[in-house]
Amino acid sequence: MGTPFEPPQDFTTAEDYRLFICDLQQRPPIPHGNIHWPEELTDIIQRCWLHDPNARPSMQVATKIIRNLRFTLEVKTHLTNPKSQAFWLRHFPGERQIEWKRFLRVMKYVHKSNQSSFQPESWLQKVFCFNWVKNKYGSQSIGLKKFEEINNIFGDFFVEGYSFDQRMSFVDKPWFHGDIPREVSTARLNGRPNYFLVRYGSKSPFTLSWNAGTQVLNCAIEYKHEHYVAPPFMQDFSSLQEVLQAAAKKNMFSLSKVCPTDTVNGYFQ
Repeated sequence: MGTPFEPPQDFTTAEDYRLFICDLQQRPPIPHGNIHWPEELTDIIQRCWLHDPNARPSMQVATKIIRNLRFTLEVKTHLTNPKSQAFWLRHFPGERQIEWKRFLRVMKYVHKSNQSSFQPESWLQKVFCFNWVKNKYGSQSIGLKKFEEINNIFGDFFVEGYSFDQRMSFVDKPWFHGDIPREVSTARLNGRPNYFLVRYGSKSPFTLSWNAGTQVLNCAIEYKHEHYVAPPFMQDFSSLQEVLQAAAKKNMFSLSKVCPTDTVNGYFQ
């Protein structure tokens, strides 16, 4: 183990170091108060530096601690919300990809007192699972990146008491096509004047796409402070449905012309 601190300048021989470490039982200083140097790492270093070899942790124990610490730091890097960090570390320690059925079981357990409004099959599967990631067993799974994206859009859906009816009910709407790229939404809208759809955006939470007659247009929809914001409108909206109604009033498309969710390259089922 080493630190970025230089040894004293009068250390010129191996004997100087032996006296410093073995006889005087001194150790190099460890940086404190640095967000890049966790206290857990300081603790395991100090335990490995104990003067009594029998009091030091075994290599197996030290390796396990460092691996767990590395995973915790990775989770905190990918998940910016402290609540989502705690949820993942508690239920999926050491795992970066979670098999979908197992994730769903955990969600059912978390919301066991809220089953009347919790509809995991119809909502969470649509929210998460448009583009499946296959794990080494070939099962459907989700990872830290997707979990963070959904948390940013829908809030703390993994916390008991979350209002699924209020925040996620739109995923059952026929105009919501989920996680499809721009080329797929364009292919679905081509040849369908005045038709529209809503999908996840690449740079914003949502994108409104519609056929303007001569071309397919796209409009980013932001979600800020519990409201939806779209550049063409000088106001905030409380729901995506309100955004669509405002767009229809501007004759951007017809609300009765919802683009079908055709199966294109397996993006939607």
